[in-house]
Formats: sequence, structure tokens, C-alpha cells
Amino acid sequence: MTVRQLCVSGAALALLVAVPAAVNAQDTGSHSLRREGGRQCIVGHYHGGAGEGGTKGVAMVMAIKTFVDTTEAEYGAAWAKWAKAADKDIKYTKTGDVWSVAIKGRPCR
Repeated sequence: MTVRQLCVSGAALALLVAVPAAVNAQDTGSHSLRREGGRQCIVGHYHGGAGEGGTKGVAMVMAIKTFVDTTEAEYGAAWAKWAKAADKDIKYTKTGDVWSVAIKGRPCR
């Protein structure tokens, strides 16, 4: 192997190691992470969602969709699972025939 081939191979190997680490670090920006119950969770940062519907269930589905969409846009699909979120808070209200729900939780993966 020539010196040039060794340099190119070394550079390619360095990229293979560095790029996944950089992408992982950017997953959550500057937020601290902590292990909680077998999950990795963002510390002190909440995402929320809101929804409305004719039933509590429909309103909740809409709120979860909002939580998932905004969390996925910011951190990626691995963090966008309401079922894994920590410190969940859910508030329902009803006005006439319409249920509204506001949810928030800390993203976990």
C-alpha cells in the first residue's frame, strides 16, 4: 500500500468514527441527558402537544401527533415517542361537545 493510499484509508476511517459521534451529539443540541428506567431522557426540557376532538381519545391522538411531529423535527424519530416520554402531564378540558387536551413530557429514547 502506498503512502497516499494509507492516508486516504486513514481519513476515511476517521470520518466513519467521527461522523456518527457528531450526529449523536447533535441529536439533542446542548441538552443534558440522563438514564431513567432503561431510557435515555433529556433533562429539564419539555415538549408539548395539543389536540381537540369530539372525544377525549380523539383529542389525545391529535395532541400526541403534535408532540411526535415537533419532537421528531427537532431531535429525530428515536426521541419522538410519547409512550417513552418522562414526567408526562395531561390536562383535559371540555367546552360544549369539544374535548381539548394539552400534554407535555420530556423526550426519551
